[in-house]
Amino acid sequence: MGKGEDNVTIFWQEFGRPDFGLAKSVQQTADGGFIMAGYIGQVIGGPTDAFLIKTGDSGVLDWMKTFGGSGHEEGTCVLQTSDGGYIVGGYQDGTEGRVFYLIRTDADGEALAGWPKTYANNSRDGIYDLCEATEGDGFVFVGSSVSQHFLMAKVGHDGTLLWEKTFQGPGGGWDVAFSIDPSPDGGYIIAGCDGGGSQNVWVARTDALGNLKAGWPKAYGEGVPLSVKNTPDGGFVIAGNAPDAQGDMDAILIKANASGVQSWKKTFTGARNNELDSVDLTADGGIIAVGGTQSYSTVYDQAQLYLTYDIMMVRVDQSGNTLWQKVIGRTPDCLDAAKFVQNLSDGGFILAGGSNAYPMIAKMDRSGNTVSMGKREIKLTVSETSGTIGLGNASLIAGRGAGSLLFLQQLGAFGLDLLLDVLDDPSYEYCTTSGDSSISPSPGTVAEGDSYTVTMTACVTGSGEDRVEFDGSLGMEVESLDGTLALDGTYTVDLTYYPIDLSFVDDVGLTAIDGSLAFSRQAAGSDISELAEVSPSQPLYIDEDGVLMTITSCSLGITGAGDYALGIAGDTELFELEGISGTLTLNVVAPVVGTDPMTPDSGELFIEAADGSSVTVTVILGDVELSIDTDGDGSSDGTLSGTWDDLN
Repeated sequence: MGKGEDNVTIFWQEFGRPDFGLAKSVQQTADGGFIMAGYIGQVIGGPTDAFLIKTGDSGVLDWMKTFGGSGHEEGTCVLQTSDGGYIVGGYQDGTEGRVFYLIRTDADGEALAGWPKTYANNSRDGIYDLCEATEGDGFVFVGSSVSQHFLMAKVGHDGTLLWEKTFQGPGGGWDVAFSIDPSPDGGYIIAGCDGGGSQNVWVARTDALGNLKAGWPKAYGEGVPLSVKNTPDGGFVIAGNAPDAQGDMDAILIKANASGVQSWKKTFTGARNNELDSVDLTADGGIIAVGGTQSYSTVYDQAQLYLTYDIMMVRVDQSGNTLWQKVIGRTPDCLDAAKFVQNLSDGGFILAGGSNAYPMIAKMDRSGNTVSMGKREIKLTVSETSGTIGLGNASLIAGRGAGSLLFLQQLGAFGLDLLLDVLDDPSYEYCTTSGDSSISPSPGTVAEGDSYTVTMTACVTGSGEDRVEFDGSLGMEVESLDGTLALDGTYTVDLTYYPIDLSFVDDVGLTAIDGSLAFSRQAAGSDISELAEVSPSQPLYIDEDGVLMTITSCSLGITGAGDYALGIAGDTELFELEGISGTLTLNVVAPVVGTDPMTPDSGELFIEAADGSSVTVTVILGDVELSIDTDGDGSSDGTLSGTWDDLN
């Protein structure tokens, strides 16, 4: 828990471990706490139960109740009832297929006598949303009927079905009503998807008995409306998604006036799928909407789309002008999504959804800020303009850039250290597990001008996660030498590695190295300083796990004497990455220093694209924070946290 803008309480809470699940709805309760509904299970793809979670005003768990049997039950919507208890709507999958599912509980979450209730003869799908009846005598919910039409039904406080209405969309397909909101005139507004041919946005106004009002329903083009709210001007706003030209989904907000005439439409595009699942009104007359996005995920796998969602939040004014758009979540391989939002009287808002495949509730301030989620978190403000470097590629760019510092040192030291070991012991064998390594000609006394070739043939060192297999060769020429080259000796040596044609396979995958590298070392016993250089005329190519990095220019100083320092303040490296346009420039602001190369103590690197977009890598005790300036204005648009090991 923490404090945000205007001293608003903020928090981030996850529930259900070690199970998985998702929260679908949340409401603030009369005591200032929150009630949340969704589903939870033990095995992905296995049975699930509907859950009801009650928390205090800081998100700390008061109690959790589950409802279900051996099949699938899910809670999709929740309300606090006038008696202090709760009602949950959702679905149950059983012998009769998927049916409407309603649960009423007391204030402690215990099901009332005679509940849950199912409505097998009326449903084709689950309950997607519900509200208290405007007449005060029950509840009204929406979904899809047995005949696959829009359905609206009312039940009494005891669950008795009082009436149901169905409406057929013009397309003749499977019609689903996703959202309902009571209107000030005692009627209701409902929004759904007309499934005929293509999916189309469908909105209807009814009276208190569910009868369509004259002139309704209305259609608003292709898309799926997932949430609807009445607005103070007598109109309404809907949130959802709509297809783009590439076949992905864009998030949409549509505002209409009291007559249903569209006032404006906002589309939030991205590299992949985006959607807004829930919308609410803010105290200043604006709109807050939340959902999910795949456009900014640092890891994207078409075969595992459920692993690549982040939370998307947008706030607009009453005219549809974007005040801010933010993305938050965790990386890599995490499911983070917001399914419901409620604006609160303190100026903040509460959202419910999932984080890392666990049910989640989060309190935000008015600007969408919340507490830190710890390592590997993503927080981004989406800019109107976006440059080469953004959230979706910042970790790749930072990882290859930062990782190249250690890689250049290790590559430069590789051939030289092997030469030193063979000089010390002519029978030395680098391949500790299997395979062969050799240096030819066999080195005697090394002198300036000598040339050698290092050859690796199925050379394996280590086992398990530490197993590395080398193949290939590198040429090594002694450009200059002062002193005697020997282990723990005092010497200064300048080497050129060319041609390099070397590959290795480790737990990350295949890395292939080609090109040239100049490497110098000044040694006095254990005191070592090194310099790795790449010339634009002879680039170094590093193809790691299918992504080619081309280092076109580099001057990197390295020191080590028990501790080590990668880079010297002011060192630069120019490189290109396959799939990223233009040349990237890495500047060492402060050297990466420590005692263990995999968990450095401190350092700062700045990587900039030609268009001014950049990522700053700050190292603190083995952890890293990436600060991303995607529009090149010199201020951070978001952060991504993790560990140095993540980058390497």
